[in-house]
Amino acid sequence: MAIYVFSLLVGYIPNGVDNAQGIRDRYLSKLSTEVYYVYDEMPTDRYVKRYLDAGIPHDKMISLHLLLTGNGRIGGTEISEKPYYVGEKLVLQENYSDRLLFTNYYTHDSQQMDKGPILCKRSFKKKDGTTAFDVLKNDAGEMIYVFPNGEICNQYVFYEKCIDALNLSETDVILLDRPNQLTYIQALFSKRNGAKIIPFLHSGHFYYKNEDSYCSYLNTEYFYWFTHAHHINTFLVSTEEQKNDLISCMKEYGCCPTEVFSLPICGIDGLRYHQNRKPFSLITVARHDPRKKLDIAIRSVILAHEKIPELFLDLYGRGDEEYTDYLKEIVAQNGADSYIHFKGYCDVKEVYKNYEAYLSTSLWETFGLTLLEATASGNAMIGFNVRYGNRLFIKDNENGYLVDLDFERMDEAGYVDALVKVLADRIIELFLNPDRLSEMHEKSYEIASEFWEYRVSKQWCEFMEEKMK
Repeated sequence: MAIYVFSLLVGYIPNGVDNAQGIRDRYLSKLSTEVYYVYDEMPTDRYVKRYLDAGIPHDKMISLHLLLTGNGRIGGTEISEKPYYVGEKLVLQENYSDRLLFTNYYTHDSQQMDKGPILCKRSFKKKDGTTAFDVLKNDAGEMIYVFPNGEICNQYVFYEKCIDALNLSETDVILLDRPNQLTYIQALFSKRNGAKIIPFLHSGHFYYKNEDSYCSYLNTEYFYWFTHAHHINTFLVSTEEQKNDLISCMKEYGCCPTEVFSLPICGIDGLRYHQNRKPFSLITVARHDPRKKLDIAIRSVILAHEKIPELFLDLYGRGDEEYTDYLKEIVAQNGADSYIHFKGYCDVKEVYKNYEAYLSTSLWETFGLTLLEATASGNAMIGFNVRYGNRLFIKDNENGYLVDLDFERMDEAGYVDALVKVLADRIIELFLNPDRLSEMHEKSYEIASEFWEYRVSKQWCEFMEEKMK
């Protein structure tokens, strides 16, 4: 009996799902069941440390690749590299945790020396140092797996072997946080041995026109799950509104009946108070991504600043460098450097309480960990009236303001300018009425108090215990 959480991502910038996985581990650790977090790609030390920082212990981290070496655990708190050179050329690199994990072999293109060493083979090692299997690429760029007994297989068969090594049974639960690649999911479907498969939809499953920069109506990742809904026991979502939307969407696509359950992704361990918040202060915490519409946030503060010279905005987070440069250009062109500051990525849990209000211009938030943290710190809230988290944590005219947004009009000339003006007006209204602002602080604390961690933890444990029967 065990819970396997797929997957810990490799190669991507930090995001809310990473943090949510760490928080949720505190809840699942209350169970008597073993919980494992699975890498479907072999991580570097950087990604091991990311999840250690998020709160996931290293002894719970396993790698599908390492399962076939006889020990799937990452082992140790870091992965170190030991390179070997011939002259100035890197030819071999050993990778260790508490043991030798694998060895990389490199070649060099004499015609393209500026591109550096080229990985030509990765050899995974057993505990005794002998080879468990080698990974190579064929001429088509496909991964080929070669075993000491002469067996050669493709990536799909390899992942089937990995899933077999988990020895799954009907008392196990597979919690799918994100389908990073479809190959291992197909292997899970075929080798589950009765284990419960439960995807958690951290993002929206469908999008209106202009709601998301990268998706057109149906999320392609989740569409794959919908078409294989007969393999899935339960879909998990964060809010009741998303649950109702998902059920409606599944019916539209003719998916077979599947349970849809709503569970908050996380709760709060306390309310954060500050008696001397910075006057006229706004904070936003978001990945720098066009979907977050931080350009609208910046423009609205610039406009509101004309009426409230003391106003300032601090932006926490990082992301797409091109988009970040665009945001900084807006600030510079408007001479706003003195009151709009880019704070970068950091742990902000104890930061919100220093500010009077939180500004969200994201076009959607499935749950919104930052929204929960902001309300738990008593921030007054301003954001668009969009799905799902904004409507959960921002109550119009109670703890802040919801600004209506029409996605169909986003491409219409002058419409975004109008949104900027409305947001600016709400910011001005917020800060020019200090008594009302104080009332909104208290209301935010009240809203956040619906998500005490002990309650959310209890919900998660009861759900998992039921699924493992």
